[in-house]
Amino acid sequence: MRLEKERAGRLKTSEVDTKYGEGGLLDIYFATRFLQLRDQVPDTPDSRSTDSILNRLRERGSLGQEDFEAFSAGYAFLSELDHNIRLTVGRSTRVPQTNHQAMAVIAKRTNFASASVLLERLAIHRIEIRRTFDSILQT
Repeated sequence: MRLEKERAGRLKTSEVDTKYGEGGLLDIYFATRFLQLRDQVPDTPDSRSTDSILNRLRERGSLGQEDFEAFSAGYAFLSELDHNIRLTVGRSTRVPQTNHQAMAVIAKRTNFASASVLLERLAIHRIEIRRTFDSILQT
């Protein structure tokens, strides 16, 4: 919460930070690490990827199917969005919503019909990620 407040707290109300903002990548990272520590699910030497950890947590019963799906789908979406933001506007964790040309390019690269459809999907993923994060950490 502190990182969210410090990093994303300076955002304008219309800005979205895919890493530090509510429902962002850090929600997934922190919740998965919390579950690993709580349930003693260590990393494996061959893979420390978030996808691998999410699968192992689900297999061990630390993460229910609904929560797994929310984190897994959200992580895939945010990772792809982050990658395409970097390709389009450079190193940034913020969605360039006011840059219509960049948003059109990002939407096309991520196979969305328009920037508005992309932003709608982003909102849905962020809500599901934060709901899952809150449920796991009971904040």
